[in-house]
Formats: sequence, C-alpha cells, structure tokens
Amino acid sequence: MAFEPIRNEAIKQNHVGYGRKIGIFGAHAESVRRDEGNLNSMFSGSLVIGVTLLCFAFWLHWNERHGWEHESLDGDLDHHYLRTRMRSRRWVHALFAVCGVMVIVAAFAGPGRVWIGCWMSVVVGLFTIIILAGADAFRTLRYQAKKKSELRKYRIDPDE
Repeated sequence: MAFEPIRNEAIKQNHVGYGRKIGIFGAHAESVRRDEGNLNSMFSGSLVIGVTLLCFAFWLHWNERHGWEHESLDGDLDHHYLRTRMRSRRWVHALFAVCGVMVIVAAFAGPGRVWIGCWMSVVVGLFTIIILAGADAFRTLRYQAKKKSELRKYRIDPDE
C-alpha cells in the first residue's frame, strides 16, 4: 500500500491528474462559484423583465384611458364597444402588472419553491392574456361588421 498516502493527498487537494475536480465537496464548490454569476445575471434579468412588464401595463392603461390616435366616437354602438373593450382590457393590464410583480418577487426569492411558484403564475397569467386577446379580437371583428352595416345603411338613406 505504498500508493495510499499519494492517493489521500490527491483527494485532499480535490484533483487527480489533469486538474480535474473529484469528490463531492470539490465539485460542489466549483459549481457554486460558477452559479454565483448565473444567479446575479438571473436576478438582474428578472428585474428587467418585471419592470418592463409593469411599465408596459401602465403604458397600455394610460393609452386606454386617454384614447388611442384616430379613435372617434360616433354613436351608441361605438360607446358600447369602447366601454366593453375598456372593461376587458383592464383585466389584461392588471394581469400584466401582476406578472411583473411576480417576476420581481421571483428575482428576490431566488431559486426554490417561491421562485418556481412565481414563474408558474407568470406562465398562467401570460397564457390567460393570450386567451383574453383572442376574445378581444373576436369582439373587434363583430364590432367592425356591425359598424360596416351601420355605415351602409347611412350611405343608402342618410336621413335615418
């Protein structure tokens, strides 16, 4: 057993030949050092995404409250459509804001159960936004069809 002291010394130094790390503690310490950079970039990336979602929600809500360019209100049909659209889009704006907050919470929580829960909530929230956007698109198509028929009636008989 002449080689035993050499082997024990190599294990203490956490390397054997070619500079490879061995043992549980050597591999773990190396991965922790490597992950510190990933955690910092994950934290800052999550903050950027969260703040962007919050700003986007605020911008959408601001434009919805103050009106978009080239938007005019002519009749009852327009008022009803805009009222319905504003009500449904308020939910979208709130979901964007909640997703932004959840991403920021996940950034501060770090990897773990809270992080996974927050990101799963964000996925569900964004999927819900996609569904609500599809419903809004169908509502807009129905409104445009009704508006075209109303304009045709007006063009044929402007006195009504």
